[in-house]
Amino acid sequence: MIDGTGWCYIAVFVLFAAALCTLPLLRHRQWKAFASRRGGTVGSVLRQPSLEFSYHSRPVVVKSGGRNESAGVVATFSWPGRNLRLECRENGWLSGISQTNERELKQVETGDADFDEAYLLYGHTADEANAFFGEATRHSFLRLYDAWHLRPTLSIEDGELRVHRSHSIWTSKGLEKMIEPVLEFYDIALANHSPENGQHGSWS
Repeated sequence: MIDGTGWCYIAVFVLFAAALCTLPLLRHRQWKAFASRRGGTVGSVLRQPSLEFSYHSRPVVVKSGGRNESAGVVATFSWPGRNLRLECRENGWLSGISQTNERELKQVETGDADFDEAYLLYGHTADEANAFFGEATRHSFLRLYDAWHLRPTLSIEDGELRVHRSHSIWTSKGLEKMIEPVLEFYDIALANHSPENGQHGSWS
């Protein structure tokens, strides 16, 4: 026979199970609200949260987690050409533990003390990396920390620009707080894109 303590344990278990079932539905609803405001679509509630919308007539895909990230949120944009490859991540106490293939990419310093202190930048060549991270682009990337209070990770490979935020997002407001500054950064990076200045590639 179950005593009072046993019923308490059962009640806690039921509440915990209900929360596990309900929270993904609530998050899906929040992501769907954000996607709808952008005229986009949201992925299945049975999968990791994802959404897609159009920006500059090209798709933007936002996913929870990512190809090499087990947590957080990743926004993926199209980038002109497929030859440019860059990686940029926080310069912290774990910076030595990296997924960067240093046999292919070399560490680059931009000469901007604030940026070089905050981030480690890798590219095929210094000219190529610095052509992408010009002054306006560096300053815009630094402002992402002001908006998020987290340092983003950036990668460009195979014609995709990816910005990763290390914490998960549950609400429509949280998505907006993440995405709006990234769209501003993307606009500035595109505006400063110049194939004649070492940034090879054009829209296919």
